[in-house]
Amino acid sequence: MLRYVPLHWHKELQLCLILTGRVRFSINQKEVEAGAGDVIFINSQVIHSATSISNLRLTAK
Repeated sequence: MLRYVPLHWHKELQLCLILTGRVRFSINQKEVEAGAGDVIFINSQVIHSATSISNLRLTAK
């Protein structure tokens, strides 16, 4: 259960699957909201963060 992931970046591509709730991503200073069943891909070396809007379970691979 994640509530907040601060701004960061990494070499790897990131895949986020939202299992429950809603989350707001900040990706390169643009806001994106996602909900249960949504998948977000974040390219390598892109600054991003995530904040729970409601009860959230987020799995990153």
